[in-house]
Amino acid sequence: MSDGSTFEVFPNSEVTFRKTYGIGDLLNVWMGKVKVYIQHLPGIPNPNNVTTPTALISVRGTIFDVDVQDLEGTTFVTLDEGIVDVRHLRVASGIVRLAPGESIQVLPNTPLVPLAHDRGFVLRQVLKGLEDAVRQAVYQRPGNTGAGGGTTGPVGSGGGAQGDQGKNKGNTAGTGTGTGAPTGAPPAPPPPPPPGGGDA
Repeated sequence: MSDGSTFEVFPNSEVTFRKTYGIGDLLNVWMGKVKVYIQHLPGIPNPNNVTTPTALISVRGTIFDVDVQDLEGTTFVTLDEGIVDVRHLRVASGIVRLAPGESIQVLPNTPLVPLAHDRGFVLRQVLKGLEDAVRQAVYQRPGNTGAGGGTTGPVGSGGGAQGDQGKNKGNTAGTGTGTGAPTGAPPAPPPPPPPGGGDA
């Protein structure tokens, strides 16, 4: 948007974007998931709403997810940064204000009840950071194939002193004793002495 705000629409989502940004509904999320990044300048209100079939989410300059999970309009709102106010559009109930790490589920015929603080918020933020790093690496790193189309990387050598051991040279005739001991193995121990004679 003109103020630098953005939103990400996930696959299999149906969303209506209002071009009259700045006066009312910014997005109507009918199905699926969006992530909203609203820029908020200090002291300047940014009064926009994101709506679903069951919820009105008032934007206060934040980063949050809106996920419409079924045809009935069940909506899950999760806040990453800032503040959002969530209001039920079908059932009379109070407005719920979310703080970072909090979430709420809006059921079609049930008054709003705030959920407990999301204890997995920090872990989710770490995983998101790793996900972003992987995405950057995939899009910015050149391919890992060589000029001939094969993969680059270490290639083992079959030659050399180690690789030539055990090869038959073809020019020598074996005249050994047939003991079966490998070359360089220690000699077999001598047989034990015969039992002593019968003399007392």
